[in-house]
Amino acid sequence: GLSVRCFDPALIHTVLTPGAAQDALIADLVDRAIVRLPGDGVDLDFEGMNAADRTALVAFVRRLVAALRVQSARAQLSLAMPAVDWNRAYDIAALADTADFLFIMGYGYHYAGSSGAGPVAPLAPMSGTSRWGRYNLTATLTNYLSTVAPAQRGRIVLGLPLYGIDWEVDGPDVGAKVLSGGTSIFYDSARKGAMAAGRKWDADSSTPRYSYQRAGAWHQVWYDDGQSLGAKMDLALQGGAGGVGWWALGYEDASLWDA
Repeated sequence: GLSVRCFDPALIHTVLTPGAAQDALIADLVDRAIVRLPGDGVDLDFEGMNAADRTALVAFVRRLVAALRVQSARAQLSLAMPAVDWNRAYDIAALADTADFLFIMGYGYHYAGSSGAGPVAPLAPMSGTSRWGRYNLTATLTNYLSTVAPAQRGRIVLGLPLYGIDWEVDGPDVGAKVLSGGTSIFYDSARKGAMAAGRKWDADSSTPRYSYQRAGAWHQVWYDDGQSLGAKMDLALQGGAGGVGWWALGYEDASLWDA
């Protein structure tokens, strides 16, 4: 399928407003995705959207689905969805009723710009309390599954990360403060780094981590591997979601598929 990405809220507003620009975009997406590729459909990744465009996104998705299926009855539409909808910009129930899949971007709970190092995709601890606060994959998935109609829960896909973040920090321990912005590290590279530096397990997030020094500075890496992702796959499947997805295929090694 064709992935369509926009992180500019003003441009998103323009294309979600009925008119010539929206008509041209829908026609072009159908042509590119179904006729020219040819492909199976479209994945929309609209991020940073304003709450004022909440209803307009649903209407746009309905129009796009209808146009795609005029060209191919088997065409599918999926949407990249936030782990936490800070702007209250996504009508989850209405979108699940219209689109084929809602792909939750179940990562970025800690990210390159975080002030403290921590898990990219924390799973809620068995105790129910965590140093990492109330935002985690369990809370995210519960919110989605409780919001959509029971018949639509199979359309919810829990996206999981095949990457980690490497931060320069003020020390090797959990809770370290970030001294400079982090950089992404792929699954396979992170596993190799952990084998060299000493993998440690964070029970509060069901996530591995490791620390190392470079040029006298401490670095801390939080990432996911087969063990942590196995637990997160179980969360999706036992919770009633349609399945799991990845950001992004090609970052992994064979241990992922063993899991």
